[in-house]
Amino acid sequence: MTRILHVTQCFAGGVKRAIEARVAAASEHEHHLLFSGTEDIERETPWASVLRLPTGHMKAVAAVMAAVGLVRPDV
Repeated sequence: MTRILHVTQCFAGGVKRAIEARVAAASEHEHHLLFSGTEDIERETPWASVLRLPTGHMKAVAAVMAAVGLVRPDV
């Protein structure tokens, strides 16, 4: 199974629908989400994990690196 980490600074509106469409089209894979924003992620989601992306460029870069270390994604 391929492990995929989706990273976005915006998880609302069209971006959310586009990412969720990709997840639905590849449901055989394990999907993780790293995002910023105030959106509430529903409890029953396709995500194996959901992580928050902090504000600020350096903090965001560090969070992406930490998430990659934690999730160990293939993509």
